Amino acid sequence: AIEEHALYSFLFLVNLLSPYFPQDCSVLENDSKMTEEVKENKSEKLQRPTPRLNERILSSLSRRSVAAHPWHDLEIGPGAPVIFNVVIEISKGSKVKYELDKKTGLIKVDRILYSSVVYPHNYGFIPRTLCEDNDPLDVLVIMQEPVLPGC
Repeated sequence: AIEEHALYSFLFLVNLLSPYFPQDCSVLENDSKMTEEVKENKSEKLQRPTPRLNERILSSLSRRSVAAHPWHDLEIGPGAPVIFNVVIEISKGSKVKYELDKKTGLIKVDRILYSSVVYPHNYGFIPRTLCEDNDPLDVLVIMQEPVLPGC
């Protein structure tokens, strides 16, 4: 029940912020697996992605003999831009700054913060997006619990 409440709180926040997303970012549309139905429904407001994110990731990984690249291989989600998938790079409360290695798809330690500063919330990116700095669109996931990097 707590997880579902956190999900709905997050989705509500995303719904409020979606008009404020940077205009200099774009979604990478070269997905051969995207169906016509998903393309048609992209602009419609959805209550919840179907199937759930966990099932989509497991399904995506089961079709491969190697791990999925978190930026290129994971889908942005059928409900984007209202509801979308996020890959967490840095956990809430962490002093360790991780960064996505674009070549390998691994999330590597970038640096450790040696001060009293910690990341106040889970920090990550939206898969299949690209901004001016050639990085995916950054996201701050506001919730009570930390999420492990790579999730």
